[in-house]
Amino acid sequence: MATITADVRAKRSQGNLVWKFGYGSNMSQENLRQKKGLDPQGAKQVVLKDFALSFPEGRGIEFVEPSFATLKRIPEEEVHGVAALLSIADAENLDGQEGAYVVELHPAKTYDGETIQVEVYVSKDLLPEHPEGCCSDRYRA
Repeated sequence: MATITADVRAKRSQGNLVWKFGYGSNMSQENLRQKKGLDPQGAKQVVLKDFALSFPEGRGIEFVEPSFATLKRIPEEEVHGVAALLSIADAENLDGQEGAYVVELHPAKTYDGETIQVEVYVSKDLLPEHPEGCCSDRYRA
């Protein structure tokens, strides 16, 4: 189970739906439904500031998935993704599937210019200076 920060818990207590920032396979609403067993209520293309997409060296399965995609905290960088609108139950289900992360709350800007608060999976121990590795073919598709 992912570690949930206090601000995420507080935000979840205020309503029934949350925005989850998705990158990699979590950008696909079809993937969230069919492979993750979730029922997204909506989706928005968004930009998340002060993070970059990373394929950290040594954080994968050699010859299969050399490096899994993750986010690296880097000021002034940005990463594009899809925010999926999920029920609290689905958000908690996804947290269980994404156990190696801390769930943090961050503002993201939609392509329409709206700012929304999104839950973001942040690596527990990935430093900005960690070397980059290779990604698998599935990330290049």
